[in-house]
Amino acid sequence: MDERKPKRESHAPYDDLDRHDVDIVVKAEQGKDASHFLVKTDEEGERASTVPGTSSSTGSSGIVRERRVPAKIEVVLPTLEEARRQNAARREAIHQRRQVPGSNSGDVKVDPEERYVLPPVAPIGDVGDDSVDRAEALRNAVEQMRNPDAKVKKEIQFSDEFLLGALGWEGINHRYPISLPKEIAEYGFSRLYISNLYGGSTQTTFPKISEDRVSFHGLGDWAFLTLEFNPHAPTRPGHSGLFFSPRRAWDGWHGTQRPLRTFVRLSESNWVYMGEYKFVPGISLTSDEWKKQKDKVRNTWVYGVHVSQWGTEVTLRVWFRKQRGADYEPSKEEFADAALQIGDIRKQVTLQDMLTAYDEGEEEIGTYKMTCVGYDEEFVRVLQRNAHLYISPLKNAKRKATGRKGLGSSSKRHAVGKSRTRMESDKDS
Repeated sequence: MDERKPKRESHAPYDDLDRHDVDIVVKAEQGKDASHFLVKTDEEGERASTVPGTSSSTGSSGIVRERRVPAKIEVVLPTLEEARRQNAARREAIHQRRQVPGSNSGDVKVDPEERYVLPPVAPIGDVGDDSVDRAEALRNAVEQMRNPDAKVKKEIQFSDEFLLGALGWEGINHRYPISLPKEIAEYGFSRLYISNLYGGSTQTTFPKISEDRVSFHGLGDWAFLTLEFNPHAPTRPGHSGLFFSPRRAWDGWHGTQRPLRTFVRLSESNWVYMGEYKFVPGISLTSDEWKKQKDKVRNTWVYGVHVSQWGTEVTLRVWFRKQRGADYEPSKEEFADAALQIGDIRKQVTLQDMLTAYDEGEEEIGTYKMTCVGYDEEFVRVLQRNAHLYISPLKNAKRKATGRKGLGSSSKRHAVGKSRTRMESDKDS
């Protein structure tokens, strides 16, 4: 085996957390499943590499065998103990720097010109409620919250006035300080890549991480939001946002119990780490507020609630009221039985039924106010620096299918390749 090791970049910080040496094995993770990452180098071409502590999704098919010697390349994640020790050291360094004027100990400083530049806070404090300038000031403040690269459909965005009522001026202008360069702070990742490193499903909004994984890296609370029906989620790291629910928000929801490590998908396969967010139950769209929204906005929302799994509970309530009267309250058993027939029930509930339920206040769109209360700079640095090593199973399967077809492989074999691609699709990642 080729014993040569790639040269380490001298300027890269946190080398103890981010190693790319060939044939290194992490002792703490020996005996656990490993995911195969495909990487390319000028000297070796494609290689299979190993990431400790992750589950394999490609199996042996992720290794290229044609006259190439595999090289093991790993991404070393900080353990829970290491993370706690480093966080404690960072807090102590910040405390010492505050106590001693001019001290530069502790965190590595970033040149002001390289820091993540946040948009200026809009001068809205002196704008009167009845001023013509108020609407313009609000519009400017809302625009400053948005990343121009985020793909958000206008037909699902609520009015600026509703955002003001939900977040307040303070919330709209809140920016958690971030000292990373913009190219790191706004770097977009594939969700499959994140899942391979830290665990959890790639399809759920709030994935549950296995106890073994959490005991190793200590990161158990995650949120992955899309903009399809969360159009006012944060799109700039450190900024405030709203998380929407098809029903009234309540403080018993698990997401309100502790800050969540939050990613938002700005476009396909482009998940950006926004920070550590606190979710607090907020206001709902009352019947009057709901009817103030544009028809296209209202129609888009009721359609989404009607056809989506996350809107099942609302659809069932509308159906029960339609079948048994406006005041009927189904039992838990009735609700559970009806949920098994949701496909047929959706056919019996029209979009007009759904729209009427919101128009008359029988149902409400609830919100959770999202406030950034922390930002793990070391976490996103490790992710960004290793992202180039990862090639998703989808791309690998497509490349193999194309290669086999070019070699005159049968249509049956090609169909198998297509099936594997479909199962491992990164569409939502």
